[in-house]
Amino acid sequence: MSGGGKQVADIIQERRGKKTHLCFQIVDGRSSPQMLTVKRIDRADVMLSYASFAAAELTDDESRIEGDFHSRMITVVGFSLAEVFEGLSDHRVTYLRELAEGHFAESDAGVITKIEIWTK
Repeated sequence: MSGGGKQVADIIQERRGKKTHLCFQIVDGRSSPQMLTVKRIDRADVMLSYASFAAAELTDDESRIEGDFHSRMITVVGFSLAEVFEGLSDHRVTYLRELAEGHFAESDAGVITKIEIWTK
């Protein structure tokens, strides 16, 4: 299907309680992940505990999320990040993945182009 319609795989994933995109996965309210996995292009993957998640902010243009995991900060850069922000706020995002340069995701989903993590 093209033109903004849902792919069969997307519908099946939603029925199983997951909404999976190229850059992120959000589970429904029946699931409660304990960890957020951050998958970076350089393969330096990091897992952050939702138990230490303190706060997050989304810019007005939906291009940047700043998150505070007590001892670590995370910055997510991209576009159309409102859905990702809502999922993080509800502790329902299982992973975030940087999109390699030159790849494009579906236009209605958030696209993550850069993720930075640092220790406070």
